Amino acid sequence: MSNNLTIREFNIESDYDTIVEWGTKQGWPMMSSKYYGLKGFMATESNTPVAVGFVYRDEGCPFCILEWVIGNPDVDWELRKKGIDNIMEACFSWAKEDGAEVVLTMTKNKRLIEKYKENKFVETDNEMTHLIRRL
Repeated sequence: MSNNLTIREFNIESDYDTIVEWGTKQGWPMMSSKYYGLKGFMATESNTPVAVGFVYRDEGCPFCILEWVIGNPDVDWELRKKGIDNIMEACFSWAKEDGAEVVLTMTKNKRLIEKYKENKFVETDNEMTHLIRRL
């Protein structure tokens, strides 16, 4: 594993198909491109996409949501782990600069839960069902 990991802003035009491919390979339901984040970050190594994550924040609200964190299933797991750590830090930095004080996230993926805990998240609920309603 080299140390050429870089973080850049997510570009919906050039990056969307990549994350759909990752989600499909991992059995994750992917949404239309219009739903992917107020602010997103992509970790790359030597121009190979490694991981992505998004921050949703309403101006004036002290918390934000970290969501749709996903890694490239075709890269080495150590590199993917490092990429996820780095995009989370980019999301946290942006959110803090934007005025957020707390980050909320949710997942049922056990590896991602452990990754979040490694990054100072505290588990508040478990065995929860999320519901969505289209308006």
